[in-house]
Amino acid sequence: MPKVVVGFGPKQRARHFREEAQRILESFATEIVYRESDEPWSEEEKARVLRDAEAYITGWGDGPLTERVIDAAQRLRIVALVGSSVRHLCPEALFARGIHLTNTAKAVGDTVAEFTLGMILAWCHLLPEWDRVTRAGGWRAEYRWPKWDLTGKTVGLIGCGAIGRRVVELLAPFRCKILVADPYLPDEVAAELGVEKVSLERALSEPEIISVHAGSTEETYHMIGREQLDLIKDNAILINTARGAIFDEQALAEKLNEGKIRAALDVFEEEPLPQDSPLRGLPNVLISPHLAAYSEEMLRRVGIAAAEDVKRFFEGKPPLNTVTPEMVKRMT
Repeated sequence: MPKVVVGFGPKQRARHFREEAQRILESFATEIVYRESDEPWSEEEKARVLRDAEAYITGWGDGPLTERVIDAAQRLRIVALVGSSVRHLCPEALFARGIHLTNTAKAVGDTVAEFTLGMILAWCHLLPEWDRVTRAGGWRAEYRWPKWDLTGKTVGLIGCGAIGRRVVELLAPFRCKILVADPYLPDEVAAELGVEKVSLERALSEPEIISVHAGSTEETYHMIGREQLDLIKDNAILINTARGAIFDEQALAEKLNEGKIRAALDVFEEEPLPQDSPLRGLPNVLISPHLAAYSEEMLRRVGIAAAEDVKRFFEGKPPLNTVTPEMVKRMT
């Protein structure tokens, strides 16, 4: 049975790789090595620790996995990421060696999808506006934007991977018409989800609510600029829990400053959001500090998902969260 290395220090294990996940490893591994310090291993230390390891579980705060380390880890058979983006793990080098790669995007995505729904409902029912007015001493003041029921609205999704598909599921009770702009969404999956595949232009121009769930790639960099923003109808709600660079943020700020649409933004081109960002002062923008993915339940799920996939791998079963070379091309 395998030797497993877990690249989390004590504080990170308490958050991202808890006792349930550790017990899963103990049920099959002959040796488990945990990082003893909260400081990340150096490249040299990581290469030494992984030299005879067959499995490596890594994640937030563990630092990159370089080609040099991969070359040193001659017995390595699987890398399980607690998190979503695998780019810092040199996936091409892992695939070239035939090393299996998994992530916990679905475990993270469920929380992001709930957060997205919360943002949509908050703006549909004008919670940011009522909060602002009431705190300032007002009471049932006139309001600039319409107060909507979500039920029956048209929703545009830009990207429909794991998170977008979960958003579709959460919207089901509201009987929304859902338009999806995602060239990588198979037609049969769109049919199963009950969504309509459309162009980016239609996904922006027709809905009352638009939610972005695309990855940040060369293809999507500044995909939504001033021309695309001007397609959005007045009073619409714009949600971004994906990546800030999908938007030309200057154009986005200018559009929002006109006061014709409202937005909820969890991600930004520069993070932390600069203190002088015009987005901070706009009453029609609900902002949060890139924490859509975080919840107590998510922090528990991700460790379990990573440990379970490693266990399945060594039991000869396919892991549930395999990352393929084709997936990497579209991932953030």
